[in-house]
Amino acid sequence: LPPLSQRRDPQATAANDVTPESIGEALRDPDRRLLGAEQEAWLRDRLAVAAGTTWQVIGQQIKVAGMESPDLEPVVDPDGPSRFSKQQLIEIIDASKNHGPQFLDTWEAYPYAKADFLRDLDELGVNPVVLSGDLHTGLAADLAREPGADPVAVELMTPAVTSPGLSTYLPDRRPNGVRDATMQQNPHLRYMDIENLGCLQIAPNSQRCPCTCFCGDTATARMYTLSVGQTLSVQAGRIRDGLA
Repeated sequence: LPPLSQRRDPQATAANDVTPESIGEALRDPDRRLLGAEQEAWLRDRLAVAAGTTWQVIGQQIKVAGMESPDLEPVVDPDGPSRFSKQQLIEIIDASKNHGPQFLDTWEAYPYAKADFLRDLDELGVNPVVLSGDLHTGLAADLAREPGADPVAVELMTPAVTSPGLSTYLPDRRPNGVRDATMQQNPHLRYMDIENLGCLQIAPNSQRCPCTCFCGDTATARMYTLSVGQTLSVQAGRIRDGLA
């Protein structure tokens, strides 16, 4: 479980005078790192040591999969209930028309570091499974080195247990509109739930790594009910087939 916050370079949006130009400059900087050189070397060593195992499970904190923003105007209601102001929603909707990255506090904002990470998983990994979180969203994705290429790993993201989901920020014009538009824009996403709280469970064995995504009905009462939102798995030795 490599800690990211201790060694990563500042986020592209961390400065007080952030502009689209400064963000673009940061994303084009090949020296910006998330893990730092020492941890990158440590991870490569751990992958090599674990080459004889069936699965390599890499736990880390933030989303790895790329996520281009769909055009949100047809699916987000700027007058709907939101933790954002109406003006903030209008600005987000306007920015979405460029189909840029949705989140700049993830691996996506460190493209060179991400490319190196996926290269290491490709060259040294044995059925790598990346665990992530932080986005308040249940998500499963195939991870490829290039868009449209075969996966070199899969990513499984746990939803929040108590924190509000993305649906409380981006109010839908129609049920599941934001989720459906995001998955259509990003076909490597195999599952996405921006509404429900919950957890996920993985139970890897010698043949496959199944993942069950659970949804909770409340976070404000002692008694709650979990239901299955989705069950996915990837087969050992067939990581390039992705999740199904």
